[in-house]
Amino acid sequence: MNTAPSASPSPAGAAGPWLWFLGAAGVVFAARLGEIHLHSGATPFLDQWDAEAGQILVPWLEGKLSWLAFFAPHNEHVPAWTRLISWLQVVLLGRWDPQLQMTFNAALHGLFAGVVAGWLRRTLPRWPAFGLTLLVVVLGSLPFSWENSTWGFQSHMPLALLFVFLHIRGSFTRTPGSTGWWWSQAAGLAALFTYGSMWAAPAAVMLTALWTGAPDRRRWIAPAVLAAAGLALLVGARSQQDPATSLALAAHSPQEFIADFLLQLGWPAVWPGACVVLCLPAFLLALQLRRKAHAENLDRIVIALAVWAVAQAAAFAFGRGGGSIGFVSRYGDLLALGVTANGVALWRLGQAARAGRAWAATALTLVWLATVAQGLQLISTRGHTEYFHERSERWAQLRRDAVQQYLATKDISQLSSEEVRKVLYPNPELVAQILDHPGLVKLLPVSLRPDSSPARGDFLSDVAARVRSAWAELAAAGGIVLLLGFWLAGRCAPSPTLPLVLAADPWHVPLFGLLAVGSAGLIFLWPNPLEFSAAGSTRVGQHSLAIIALASTLLGVFTVLNSRRRKS
Repeated sequence: MNTAPSASPSPAGAAGPWLWFLGAAGVVFAARLGEIHLHSGATPFLDQWDAEAGQILVPWLEGKLSWLAFFAPHNEHVPAWTRLISWLQVVLLGRWDPQLQMTFNAALHGLFAGVVAGWLRRTLPRWPAFGLTLLVVVLGSLPFSWENSTWGFQSHMPLALLFVFLHIRGSFTRTPGSTGWWWSQAAGLAALFTYGSMWAAPAAVMLTALWTGAPDRRRWIAPAVLAAAGLALLVGARSQQDPATSLALAAHSPQEFIADFLLQLGWPAVWPGACVVLCLPAFLLALQLRRKAHAENLDRIVIALAVWAVAQAAAFAFGRGGGSIGFVSRYGDLLALGVTANGVALWRLGQAARAGRAWAATALTLVWLATVAQGLQLISTRGHTEYFHERSERWAQLRRDAVQQYLATKDISQLSSEEVRKVLYPNPELVAQILDHPGLVKLLPVSLRPDSSPARGDFLSDVAARVRSAWAELAAAGGIVLLLGFWLAGRCAPSPTLPLVLAADPWHVPLFGLLAVGSAGLIFLWPNPLEFSAAGSTRVGQHSLAIIALASTLLGVFTVLNSRRRKS
C-alpha cells in the first residue's frame, strides 16, 4: 500500500540513513574479517580445486575455457557467480588467493547487512528499526556461519542473500512493469545461479501475492515463471549428480525428513518445539493478511521472506536429513534471514496489539528473544563452531604443508594421506594435476609458491591481510558510525508505514484445527509413536510434532473463545 511522501529531512537527517547503512555494513564486515584473520588459511580446499581450478582456471590458462563452463552444475547447484568472481580475480589481479576471496566475501556480507538495515531504517520508526538492525548485525557477525567466512568458495552465499532480498522487496514495493520492478525480477533470476534452492524466492513472492489477494496478476505471474525455471534448473543439476553423492546425506524416510525439517525450522535453538516459538510471529501475521489486497508492502515482504526461509529448511532436511548432523554452518546465514523476518513480524503484531492483548504480545516477545539468544549462544560457542575453532590452525597447516611438499618434490604421498584428503580434497590425483600446471602455480599465494619471487597481485594480498588484521578497530568504527546514524535518525520524518490492524477471520479456527490434527497425525509415522526415547533428531521430531499439535490446538481454542467474546 503506497502512502504519501513525508516531509524532506534536514541535511543532517539526510545523512542518517547512509551512516546507518555504513555502520551496519562495517560491523558485519569487520566481524567476518576477524573470523578470517583468526581461523583461515592461504590454501584452497575442497570444491575450489574442482569447481574453480579444474573447471575454470586451468582451461582458461590453456585457452580452452568456454562460457558454458560457468553454468555447469555443481552437485545440485549452478554457482555461476562464484566461478565468475574466481576467474575475474585471476584475470584482473593475477591471483588465486583464497584469503583475498574471503575478504571480498566479507565485504559482500557487509553489503547485504547494510541493505537490510537501510530498508529497516526507511520503513520502520526509529527505535524498532534500530532494535531490528542490531538483530541483523548480530546475526551477520557471530561465527556460527564460519564456513561462509573462512572458505573463499562461498561467495555465492552473500550473493544469494542479496539477490533474494532485492527480488522479494522490489517485487512488492515497485509497480509491476516499471524499471525497478524488472530489476527485482532480474535479481530473482540472478539468485538461481547461486544455490539450487533459490527458486523458492520467486515462489514465495507468488504465494504471498496470491495469499494476500494482490490486485495485479503480474505480481505473481512473473515470479511463477522464475520459480518454474529455477526448479527446472535444480532438477537438471540433480539428474547429473552422482547418485552416490546425492543420496549419501539425503533423508531416507519421512521420519528423517520431518524430524530434520522441524529442527531446521527451530534454528538457532535445538530444543524440541523451538520452531513453534520462532515461526509463530510470521504465521500469525500471515493469518492477518489473508485476502487483504491493500496490505502494507512491509507485511508482504516479511511473509515472503519467512516462506522462503521455511522452504530453505525443507531443502536442507531433504538434502541433509539422512546425515543427522544438525545445523550446517554454511546454511546458517540463510536461516538467519528467516529469523529477521519473524523479528519484524513480531514487532508488527506488538504494534497492533490492543491493551487487552498487550500481555500476550509482551510474553511472546520475551520468549522469542530468549529462544533466539540461547540458540545463538549455543551454536556460536559450542558444537560445530567450537570444533572448527579448535582445529582450524591445524587444518590450515596440514593443507599448506601438503601443497608445499608436493610442489617441492612432486611426491603425491602426503596429498594422499587420509588426514589431508579430509581437509584438502578427496581426490589427490586432481590436486596434483592442477598443481602440475606452471601457470596456475604462479597464481598461488606467496606462502605456497616454491619460490618467493614477487608476482602480480601480491601487493593486493598484502593490503587485504593488513585490513584483516585491523578487524577490531574496524568493528569499533562501524559501531560508532551506526550510533551516529541512529542519533541523526531522530531528525528525520517518521515512517509512513501504517499500523497493522488486527481483525477477526473465521478461517483462523479451521486452519488451527487442521494444523493440530495434521501434526498430531504425523506423530504416528514413527513405529512407536507414544515412545519418546529414541536418540538423535527423531526424538526432536517427535517432541516437536507433539508440541505443535498442542500449541495449535490451544491457539484454536483461544481464537474461538476470543471471537465469541467479541461477538457478545
